Amino acid sequence: MTAADLLHSITSTAVAEAARSAGAAPAIALPAELTIYNVAATGALFSARLAEGGDLELDASAVAEVDAAGIQLLLAGRRHARAWDRRFLLHDATNELQAALSLLGLSFDVPPGNPPEDLQ
Repeated sequence: MTAADLLHSITSTAVAEAARSAGAAPAIALPAELTIYNVAATGALFSARLAEGGDLELDASAVAEVDAAGIQLLLAGRRHARAWDRRFLLHDATNELQAALSLLGLSFDVPPGNPPEDLQ
């Protein structure tokens, strides 16, 4: 684990703890396999969170496999969150997820000391 990874992990954990103590709903944990086989169930969680009035905060720390359907789900989630005037937060993205995003020209950057940013 690099120093940047460690800082990212600490920052993400602190942001999640602050949100929980403020009464915000916990982040939605993305499945290990963010693939066509489970995007419908995961998408239903996204819809429910937005309907409840919450931000779409996603914990991507368990994602070990992602396909085009999984990336499409994340992009659709971001689009819907913005349409509902909510934040879309993706944090603790695994190397596998970051690599898939990078292949598509998408990025996930968390500047040191700042909360997780939107998927760029």
